[in-house]
Amino acid sequence: MIVRYPMCQLATDKLNCIFSLRNIVLNIGELSDATSVSQTRIRYWTSKNYLKSTHPNHSNQKYPLMSVFKVRLISYYLKLGYTLRFSTIKADEQIKANELGNIFK
Repeated sequence: MIVRYPMCQLATDKLNCIFSLRNIVLNIGELSDATSVSQTRIRYWTSKNYLKSTHPNHSNQKYPLMSVFKVRLISYYLKLGYTLRFSTIKADEQIKANELGNIFK
């Protein structure tokens, strides 16, 4: 897991910056381990724009921590028999409805 440290102006802001969840990114291996979804499948989903990486045209792609939830939800809906496109739509809706995205702002 890699934590990006944004520039912080005040010393009191440094801890908030360091521990902010939106700064946590995972490489593809870590995302795969955390979700039990193969790296090949994650690469495919990324290539089809169902997942967003921090460096989409770079071989060393990083994924925001929120991707763990999205990948798990997509995988869940796929196991129920939905298409990848519909599974992604449902995952996005559930994340928005449960306001999971607000945790990482």
